[in-house]
Amino acid sequence: MLSVFFEAAWQNRALFFHVLPRDCLSHLDFFLRPLVGRIRNPLALCYCSSTPPIRPSACARRMCFDIRNNLVCPMPSINEVHVYDVEGGGKLLRRVAEGQHDCPVACATDSKQRIYVTEFHEMRVRVFSADDTCEKFFDVVNPLGLALDLSEELLYVCSHDSHSAIKVFRISDCSEIREIGRETLECPDSVVVLSTGQVAVSCNTYIGDLHLFNCDGTHVWSIKQKLLMYPRQVAIDAKDNFYVTNNAKNEICVISVDCGLVRRFDTCDGIGGAFSYLNGIAISRTGMVAVSNHSGPPYIKFYSCE
Repeated sequence: MLSVFFEAAWQNRALFFHVLPRDCLSHLDFFLRPLVGRIRNPLALCYCSSTPPIRPSACARRMCFDIRNNLVCPMPSINEVHVYDVEGGGKLLRRVAEGQHDCPVACATDSKQRIYVTEFHEMRVRVFSADDTCEKFFDVVNPLGLALDLSEELLYVCSHDSHSAIKVFRISDCSEIREIGRETLECPDSVVVLSTGQVAVSCNTYIGDLHLFNCDGTHVWSIKQKLLMYPRQVAIDAKDNFYVTNNAKNEICVISVDCGLVRRFDTCDGIGGAFSYLNGIAISRTGMVAVSNHSGPPYIKFYSCE
């Protein structure tokens, strides 16, 4: 009546056994696969008590860090995009193109400090310079998450048209050059580009999906398990581990690039409070993890991954 979940501990090479409900039994093979032939460091997610939480005006979705480690937060409920100085105590630095947005749901930034904003109702992605000038735009049907591959000058956008896919654009001339995952994806919600040029996509469904594609669009692997339920956003750390906000279970799942479960967090070791209504996650170049919660007044807390 019960199944067993195996978690590896790097320090003593031992296997610990935890009892889980029966509904995990059919997915036991997923937990066993990462343990065959290797034991992985399970990491630790530590609350940054020295970095005060940010309490934005509204819930932040699909956030990102810019090149200066400022946090860029789209807020669709109030049609604003805010930039916060995380290292400076969470001070609001900028309202990007104030009054010009219609349901901004995702952001990305490049090395020139331009901000790419997905505007769902306008069905486009607009690019704003540091002085709020709109430099260019990309037409996308029902766009959600987006990501940049700056080495190849490409933009990836989740599109919810009649057949969901990832649209790939050349940044220089805003031209669409290909699609990814049209036969594979259902409700793609968030996309990230790995250091290898591969592309990972999370799908916001009850039995959530996480997919990995090569840069040419070939499908590498997918996770379709009850492990992920309504994942809202995926982010990557310096080692190309995926941090997925598992919204229905109020937890963060960390998954390695070879499709192995690294760890699950539903709280931060009792410090910093439990996660609740996860709406966004972003990881800076220095390893700081920003998590957007929406339980009562919206807030963003900061953690370090060790």
